[in-house]
Amino acid sequence: MGVSLSGWPPAPEKERYLARCFTSDIADLDINFDLPRPELVTSLLTICLQSSAGEIVNAQSIWHWTVSERLQGLLAIANASSGKTSTAIATCSNELCRGKVELELELASFATAPAIAKMDWLSPRGEKFWCRLPTGQDQRDWHQQMQHNADESWFITRLLDATPDTQLPAELPGDWIDSIGASLAVADPLTALTLALDCPFCEQALDVEVDLEWLLIDSLRSLQRRLIDQVHCLASYYHWSESDIVALPQWRREKYLARIVEGL
Repeated sequence: MGVSLSGWPPAPEKERYLARCFTSDIADLDINFDLPRPELVTSLLTICLQSSAGEIVNAQSIWHWTVSERLQGLLAIANASSGKTSTAIATCSNELCRGKVELELELASFATAPAIAKMDWLSPRGEKFWCRLPTGQDQRDWHQQMQHNADESWFITRLLDATPDTQLPAELPGDWIDSIGASLAVADPLTALTLALDCPFCEQALDVEVDLEWLLIDSLRSLQRRLIDQVHCLASYYHWSESDIVALPQWRREKYLARIVEGL
């Protein structure tokens, strides 16, 4: 029997990715969630994702996907693995309230067309440059540069290209960094996602910053942890191999686990 695949986005006519359920393959236990985030995301996309034509995507090409494309791939995997919604917890910023607000996020509401990889950008002085969206490779290089105390200008500079009529300055002016950051947020709003809501306890209006990528990663981490717990329990009781247990459909594993609990 073949592996069940789910299309993303949910509308078939716009389908760009096919994803399988994470924790449906023994290889999923090899994913190390303690890796730096760029490496972790690339690992998840490589083992769970296919193109809409059913072609396997390789890690080398995924490194060159924009952050926006990589996030859509994670959404595809989360949708195939844990369902149509994800939950986030926000804390009210009102010091007299500090209530915990549970946000139920519909994954399909974040399905978007790929953001334009390269855009025109006008400097505060009105000069035109080209600016591209960051890729997974940019994130990986930035993570390494942070070990050497690189500042934000290092990252922004590698995204900028001069036009035939302009030349990049030797040192990036400080006001350029904020301006480029704002332009990138408009071009790719999901990477720096902010949700507006009213606190149900004190009714204060809130702007909640949601790290959607981390939220999806954390949900997949929980699925792996659950699978490891199930393997441990079933292997201890029935002495089955790890691969045999993982090969069982989730509903069958739960039936055996229920019998163990009944026996105890």
